[in-house]
Amino acid sequence: MAAVILSFSGAANAAELLIFDSPNMIMLNERDGVIGYYGSVEGDKNCEFFFYQARESSFKEGEYSGRDISSFSFAFPPKSYRYKDRDGRFDSAGAVYSLQDQRIVRIDNPAPGCVGWAVGSFGKRPGDKYVVRYTIEKKTEAIGIRALSKKSTFYKKIGLRFDSTRAYLVEGDVVVVLATSSTYSYVRYANPDLTSGGRVTTGWVRSADLVNPFPSAGK
Repeated sequence: MAAVILSFSGAANAAELLIFDSPNMIMLNERDGVIGYYGSVEGDKNCEFFFYQARESSFKEGEYSGRDISSFSFAFPPKSYRYKDRDGRFDSAGAVYSLQDQRIVRIDNPAPGCVGWAVGSFGKRPGDKYVVRYTIEKKTEAIGIRALSKKSTFYKKIGLRFDSTRAYLVEGDVVVVLATSSTYSYVRYANPDLTSGGRVTTGWVRSADLVNPFPSAGK
């Protein structure tokens, strides 16, 4: 799996990105807890959801440590990718389980596309025989998870200049912001289409084209 690992300093980089053996799972450790996103597509099958730590919590389930999460998704086409415009029918409680470099995500009421084995399976607990485990391969600093509010061109940074390229992202693509400079953000995008093999692309996009899909602090 290709990945660009960057190291930046500064108060803006308040998160730690966990890079898994499956590029479809994105997870960040923030000061307020864990946030994440899962996206996987195969033909007409699709599983997609965001999740965040709903409250301070810690519990044990066998050898695993657990934290409570809330998950949510957006209808298509969405009004916007802001949390207030999510499709509330897909809201669900769940948990993230940790054991050394392994992570398990459980969603109590997963959306129909996230049940089974085609593109995702998230209803199982650590003790279940066929639970899906994600293994951390790398860690790096990050700023946050964002969704594209519209089609956005990739730029190449040369000194202080940003030159446009032919590559682009489309509305609804989900990225991790690794750094910012001027009015641009350096992002990491993992293609959710299983036929792509999880191809990872990095580059600069306009920060104005990105939206934070998570609820604001305190909600």
